[in-house]
Amino acid sequence: MKWVVFILLFTQVVKDWVSVSDAVARFSVDMPLEPVQSRDSIDSDVGMVYIKTFTCSEGDLIYMANLTTYPDDINFFNKEDSLSDYLIGAIRDQMISQLNGDLTYQYSREFDGIPGEVFQVTFGLDSSVVKMAVIPFFNHLLTLQHFCDYNTRQSKDIDRFFDSFHYMR
Repeated sequence: MKWVVFILLFTQVVKDWVSVSDAVARFSVDMPLEPVQSRDSIDSDVGMVYIKTFTCSEGDLIYMANLTTYPDDINFFNKEDSLSDYLIGAIRDQMISQLNGDLTYQYSREFDGIPGEVFQVTFGLDSSVVKMAVIPFFNHLLTLQHFCDYNTRQSKDIDRFFDSFHYMR
């Protein structure tokens, strides 16, 4: 009887994560639930920019993956310009400004061999938290975002989400 109770409790705790991917950008990332997907496009100074967003939430926890695809002639791996550094800084600063928040930390990190940046911003009276990864690769810019309250900011699920990025070579 104890084993039956243990198995029932274990199956309630362990959840199946959903892998979302984009065939053109050749990446995948895991999310704890089936995400809602939206698409948009913007005619910008550099040409048409396409945005695909995957969002899911569990109570007060929000997981987002935003893929922005720029025209083919843009390459974030081009070390001759600082476009990726500029965009990472602009995204970070915009997030801080929009949330009227404070930068808690920022560090460089590789995601499946691709250089990126991770930062965390606290905001609001209850010190809510957004952890964000910015991963520029080829003509794509992927941001992973996790919103939560201050007390749940260090969860294995958050780590799993950020560690799940995979580039399909």
